[in-house]
This record gives sequence, C-alpha cells and structure tokens, in this order.
Amino acid sequence: MKATSLAWDGARIHEEGGAGYLARWTGNLLCGFARLMTTPRVEDPHQVLRASAERQRIYIANHASHADFLVLWSALPPGLRSRTRPVAAADYWRSGSVRRYLAERVFRSVLLERANLWEHRNPLQPLVAALDGGDSLIQFPEGTRGSGAAVAPFRCGIYHLMAARPHVEIVPVWIHNLHRVLPRGCWLPVPLPCTLRFGQPFLRDPAADKAATLEHLRRSVALLGEQCPS
Repeated sequence: MKATSLAWDGARIHEEGGAGYLARWTGNLLCGFARLMTTPRVEDPHQVLRASAERQRIYIANHASHADFLVLWSALPPGLRSRTRPVAAADYWRSGSVRRYLAERVFRSVLLERANLWEHRNPLQPLVAALDGGDSLIQFPEGTRGSGAAVAPFRCGIYHLMAARPHVEIVPVWIHNLHRVLPRGCWLPVPLPCTLRFGQPFLRDPAADKAATLEHLRRSVALLGEQCPS
C-alpha cells in the first residue's frame, strides 16, 4: 500500500493505512482535551497566526509544564500546525512505547539528544534538517521547566540554530497559567483558563554576539509575560 499524506485539524502526518487514521484520531483527541482543560485565550496583536503555512518560524516560549507544547501546538490554526513540529527531549519521549508513539507518530516531534551531545554528531542536525524540509519548530530554550513566573537564561542551542538558518523568523510566545493546570510532579490536569500571547516576529541580528542574542530572545518572551495579568 502506498503511503498517503493525511492532514487532520492541521496536523500533517505520513502514515500507511489504519495507522494513519489512529494517529489522526489521537491528535484530534489530544488537541480537544488541551482546549477543554485550558480554554485558551489567544492574543495575537501582530497577526502571527494569519501567516502562510509556508512561512517558516521558530516559536520560542517559556517552559513551566509538560503540557506547554501541546497547548501551543493546538492553538495554531490547522495550516500552521500542519507544518510545525515541537522540539522535545529524546530521553524522555523515547522512554516507553506510548510516549514514543505520541512523539514520533502524532506530534512528529524533532527529538533532541541531551546526553553525550557532541560525542557522535551535531545534536542540532535534526532541527536543521526539519527546517530544511520546510517545517517550523516549537522550542523551549530554557531547556527545563521553570516556575511559571520568571524566564530562566536561554541555552545556546537556539543561538546556533539561528546562526545556521538566519532566514527563519523567531516568534516569542508567553504561555500564562499552565504551570497551575499541570504542576511539576502531577499527571492529572486541573481545568483552569490559560493565555497564549504571541509577540512580533523578528530575524537574527548578525551584529549581535551570542550573549546579547540569547538575552534578547529571553527578554522578548519575558516582556510578553509582563503584559499578562498575574
């Protein structure tokens, strides 16, 4: 049977036969569940979400919950979601058949190795390959979950990725209140409203060094958080 390209509610996936329909159904279910639990208010003053799906972006956001990427991914319109892939830790999402299935088949995640980063190959190669394939990315440059109130210093991977593909736009996003919906150490979500605020897209400043670039990226996300009610 030939592989068919299936699209559901914006989530593009290449599967064969019934496996593709199962992934589509699972994606729909998870997106609906995320919206039900968070009733997200999406603030988009720069009309980021009206852009063409062909316009490549790296969405960078604060990280306070395991549900961050799902809520952000499900908030994208179908056309954008179909070309947007979350960046996730390989050691976490490959630890178990269910997680692996969700990451690889449903979300089409780009899995990033965190152990022995430079031992075998450039760890950013899968991210660069995804961009070269025409996809956009969702990335959490803090690298680990925070408190939900402050934005920790960004790790240098996003800087090197921007340097490798400087034509790709950066879109800062603030996710508000999700740390209360699914706190650290909890697996059962608490239904609470959340806000996603999208900032103005921008490109890498070639004159800025690594430290200045990382701080500019961090501030672009933090400033959006300051605009949200506590």
